[in-house]
Amino acid sequence: MNYYILTIDCGTQYLKTSLVDKQGSVVYTSTIKNNILKNHEWSYSEQYGSTYWNNFLNACEFLKKQSGDEWNNIIGITFTGFRDSLFFIDKNGDETRPGIIWMDERLDEEYRIERTIDKLVFSAVGMKKSVMFAGKRSPANWVRHHQKKVWEKTDKCVQISGYFNLRLTGKNVDSIAAQTGKIPFNYKLQSWEPSNKNWRYFLFGLKTDKLTSIVPVAEILGNISKTCSLETGLCEGLPVIAAGADKSCETAGCGILNPGSASVSLGSAVSIEIFSKKYFEPLPNMPAYPSLISKKYNPEIQIFRGLWLIKQFVYAMCKEEVIKSKIEGISPEEYMNKISEEIEPGSGGLILQPYWGNPLNELYARE
Repeated sequence: MNYYILTIDCGTQYLKTSLVDKQGSVVYTSTIKNNILKNHEWSYSEQYGSTYWNNFLNACEFLKKQSGDEWNNIIGITFTGFRDSLFFIDKNGDETRPGIIWMDERLDEEYRIERTIDKLVFSAVGMKKSVMFAGKRSPANWVRHHQKKVWEKTDKCVQISGYFNLRLTGKNVDSIAAQTGKIPFNYKLQSWEPSNKNWRYFLFGLKTDKLTSIVPVAEILGNISKTCSLETGLCEGLPVIAAGADKSCETAGCGILNPGSASVSLGSAVSIEIFSKKYFEPLPNMPAYPSLISKKYNPEIQIFRGLWLIKQFVYAMCKEEVIKSKIEGISPEEYMNKISEEIEPGSGGLILQPYWGNPLNELYARE
């Protein structure tokens, strides 16, 4: 009899759900397109966690038909997803507003460095401007200043993995290796800061009461609840196993478990990660993220707008090419590759500055 792990990979553009056998082979899989709500001239990027969850339910229906009786041979579930996004949950497990996705560019202009000691320290080390920018980019700061009633109703602020774990198990719990973003997480110790007086809590506007509990990779987060079983058709009681954020899972999946090799991730954000037994910052003030190997690290360099840039370029600037590609029966990208052969090197002096959203370590990059 074949036994399977149900894996959920919730990316920015697609949600992929697969049945993986004990040899690591993908036997059955379903891919569903994810959408992001855009407004305020594209500076806001939001989506309800329930939208991703409904896509997962559709994926389950497809996989049940695809796998037949083997659907009942699932022995565990694990989740990975995009990083640096915050979802807002009330005490009943319902969302108080749409989640704020990593591509979001809003700034909380009301943010101020509150404590005098923090102002002095950040000024002394030359980080005051960077800290101010990070505080303004914090989703929690924006919500607590601009949507105070929503903030009052919000019990927990979680990653997309935390939201799925809640829907799967009924418990507010997440993996240590899924914690990446504008949150009071100590990347060196791989834990929440123990005291609410730590500067990270003031920077990101989150205190301990709004954080979920976290467990090491490969531990059981919880078990499929009765409610989830009725929604998905998964057997009640199946274990949900802690994994990590998408980039850390990709790095481990590429076999980068020792120094000397690197993983290149061609996702909506493009990154290159390595494995390290020691903590170090690959760029000043940019942390090394948790590895899937306990107490180890994945230092990373990232192109903030990666392959998403290609999709957005096609959408915004290539309407005529999209029409012509449909006539020829090929993708817009294939059509542009074809006509690019006719363009001389240098593109006639045309330059596109490909930020379309500035990363934290490049404060003055502009779209």
